[in-house]
Amino acid sequence: MKLIYSYFWNLSILFMILALGNTPGVYSQESELDSLFTSLNSIAEDTSKSIILYNISNILNRSYPDSAMEYSVQGLELAQKIHFQRGIGKNLTGIGVVYWTKGDYQLALEYYNKAIEVFSDIDDKLGVADCNSCKGIIYGIRGDYSKSLIYFQETLKYLEETGNKEGQSTCLTNIGILHKRQSNYKLALEYYQRSLEIDSALNNSYGMASNYINMGSIHTALKDYEAAKDLHRKALVIKKNFHDQIGQGLVYTNLAQIEFYQHNLDSAQKNYLLALKINRKSGSKKSITFDLNGLGELYRIKANLTENKKLSKVWLDSAAFYLLKSLDISKKLNILPAQVNSYRLLSHVYEDKNDYQRALVYQKTFVLKKDSLYNNAKMKEIESLEAKFQSDGKNLQISNLENAQKLADTQIRQQRLIIIISFISLITIILFVFFITLLYRQKVSNNKKLANQNEEILLQNNKIEKYLKELETSKKTQEQLYSVIAHDLKSPFNAMIGISDLLIENWVEMPEEEQLKMVKLMNKTATNSYGLLLNLLEWSLFQSGNLEIKPTIFSFNSVLDNTLILFTAQLELKNIRLEKQIEHDWKVFADQLLVPTILRNLVSNAIKFTPDGGNIKVVIQKEKDMLLCSVQDTGIGIDSNHLASIFKTASNKSTKGTAGETGTGLGLKICQEFVVKSGGKIVVSSKLGEGSSFSFTLPLSKTNE
Repeated sequence: MKLIYSYFWNLSILFMILALGNTPGVYSQESELDSLFTSLNSIAEDTSKSIILYNISNILNRSYPDSAMEYSVQGLELAQKIHFQRGIGKNLTGIGVVYWTKGDYQLALEYYNKAIEVFSDIDDKLGVADCNSCKGIIYGIRGDYSKSLIYFQETLKYLEETGNKEGQSTCLTNIGILHKRQSNYKLALEYYQRSLEIDSALNNSYGMASNYINMGSIHTALKDYEAAKDLHRKALVIKKNFHDQIGQGLVYTNLAQIEFYQHNLDSAQKNYLLALKINRKSGSKKSITFDLNGLGELYRIKANLTENKKLSKVWLDSAAFYLLKSLDISKKLNILPAQVNSYRLLSHVYEDKNDYQRALVYQKTFVLKKDSLYNNAKMKEIESLEAKFQSDGKNLQISNLENAQKLADTQIRQQRLIIIISFISLITIILFVFFITLLYRQKVSNNKKLANQNEEILLQNNKIEKYLKELETSKKTQEQLYSVIAHDLKSPFNAMIGISDLLIENWVEMPEEEQLKMVKLMNKTATNSYGLLLNLLEWSLFQSGNLEIKPTIFSFNSVLDNTLILFTAQLELKNIRLEKQIEHDWKVFADQLLVPTILRNLVSNAIKFTPDGGNIKVVIQKEKDMLLCSVQDTGIGIDSNHLASIFKTASNKSTKGTAGETGTGLGLKICQEFVVKSGGKIVVSSKLGEGSSFSFTLPLSKTNE
């Protein structure tokens, strides 16, 4: 059983997109929406309507992005119709915000750039700062932290100059997020704390919730899980008050990760499913990919922790389903981190499923995607280095040419040419030998892999054949159980119904002696039926694997006495004498719930096949380090042809006793299974017409010494 450690991609980052001049969360969203809709219907001026439509979109965006898009488009069309530049810039920004919410970053950047052009034409610095902040968010998500930080620092400087506290809070939060992304946890917490202090002073609950989430992500990274959960719960209360579905989905996803890190798999699963439900409702596909990946890894963990092979297969199938679903969405949205995690987890899942060919494909794709993710993060740095390299290269070339002209000599050049040709020839030979050796090793490696795959296929075929045989055996056992239930249990119940009907119809006229006889007959039938049901229950539990063996030390004599008391009425009814021979109060080491079942079935069989006036003897003695218990009767005995298969379920049919008692044919099989599970053996000896003796052993406790 393997234990897999978590490899979650960080989803605790929350970039807040807030218009710097209009921060949601200062007032109740519902009351503000009501006020905006009232104004929209009462104001005739188109310029004001355009701004109101933008404000409505800005509030609806986090919970209802599709509706938010409609209002921003309406506002843009109205502003373009009346050539209202500020309204055009605002609603272009609003459309960009909605595309960001939906995870389409490229379209979002296009609309931000269009808005910046409009704001620049009318010298609206606040509008430009707002769009720069939004662009900083997207570059931060894409991993271009240096460019993102430049946009945020410029925005923060403007906000501090103008005294815009709400915008400062937003910008501080985003800068904290950038530091967190680069593992500068101390700096990140400082910026979050500064933002939280501003939001608290402004009574900005929405901003406080965002800071709680981001601070919680820091504590998660520092493995201070209880503090992280406490901060997320504070945020969740606020998100629910604002009906912020995307925010609620994020909180539940983060709580699921924290529970996962603490190995609370059931709590993690519950939170992931809640997050998935909310994110699907809000249409936040980016968050959905992380929830699906989280569920995929969680189900893989469950599959590796369980010892039930069938359940493990179900968990692995579920893991593959969720991971493939996440991969499909992240490919469409080009979310590279989610793709990398999906490929990595899928390689492990198919390895666990013994599908090594698929596992290898996903592992190779994971490595390629991971390298691509790293390359994207380093691309800007590489471009800068290339520019410097080109400049330095030109200067070096000029210097070399000047030196060459000064030292030019025909003889020296010829010597150099000979040396260069020799060197190139040597390198060519070395490379040729190297590649030939490489190809040979690759061929040997491929042949070895092919041989291993063939061996794995052969092992899998053997496993399948074994499983089919077990399935066939299980099917036959089930068919036998159904046959027993349909036949052996139906008869005694029909008998009890018939006797009870007879008593009801003739109770008044029937003599007391006859009434007592009938009641005793019903009691006998019910007792036999109860024994049948017990055997069926115990057999089904044993076959399903749900019967857990828990050995303890206990007095065998005490268990024997308690079991024999149950048969007092049956012994009296058949006038059978039962004798117990035991030389010592032996202590055994076995399951105290299984031993009574073994004794009950053996004694019940002895009574069943012993005629009226017969004898039964239970003999207990020590045999080396085992206790030997023998149940001997003077009954009808067993035919020698039947003795060889008496403990086999398929061939052991129910036989009526000397007084017409019925059974399931499972009692002796149960005895054998329980004795073997307890570490003992069971044997039988019998002679037709003289009686039978069933003997079994159990481990003695060392306390007897």
